[in-house]
Amino acid sequence: MIKIGICDDDIFFLNRAEKDLKNYITGKQLEAELYLFRDEKQLNDYIQKGNILNLLFLDIVFEQENGISIARRINHLLPRCQIVFVTNYNEYSMDVYDADHVGYILKNELSQRLEQTFRHILNQKKFLTLPSNGTQVSVFLTDICYIERGRRICKIVNWNQKQDEERVVQISFDKLESMLTSDCFIRCHHSFIVNLHEVRVYTTGSFTMSNGVTIPISRRYRNAVQDCFLDWQKGWL
Repeated sequence: MIKIGICDDDIFFLNRAEKDLKNYITGKQLEAELYLFRDEKQLNDYIQKGNILNLLFLDIVFEQENGISIARRINHLLPRCQIVFVTNYNEYSMDVYDADHVGYILKNELSQRLEQTFRHILNQKKFLTLPSNGTQVSVFLTDICYIERGRRICKIVNWNQKQDEERVVQISFDKLESMLTSDCFIRCHHSFIVNLHEVRVYTTGSFTMSNGVTIPISRRYRNAVQDCFLDWQKGWL
């Protein structure tokens, strides 16, 4: 489930953006929830309560605070959230690089640019669109804690989910592994792939993940896991 936010103090544009996104989501059969914020305070209150967003369409000009400074705060509080700036003005096109973002769209071009925006995120491998129970679901790579093999299916468990809340997708384990191009994903067992960002304890025989689940490391993968883990760790030193 993609959680998409739209934050703008122009109610007319907020409603139009909601309609455009609903039409796009329906047309692409994406599993998503939309959240509307009429100003920066509503957005801040939502985040402070521990809620998450995967994608945020954010205005730049607000009465109380500049949207770029809001984005910088979100970069810190919700580092997994992808931000797309929407504005009536071209003059901010360079200023927005003070914050991490994935797009800059003029408001009157939003509906025409949604396809390009989502395709850009897909091309960056920010999320995968996978078959699940007759529909297509989108899974953000940074949300994945670990993946478990099933019979002709895969179970995807996100960092903020419990073990019994996994996402079941109809795709082979090997096929899904080939789609995980980031070096933070590592196969540690015949039936498990883990996201190294979500590892909290690493021993010779297991990983303890951020959600408290222990994932086994089989003898077959033990040496490869050690080498990959050390290489990955060096990149963060």
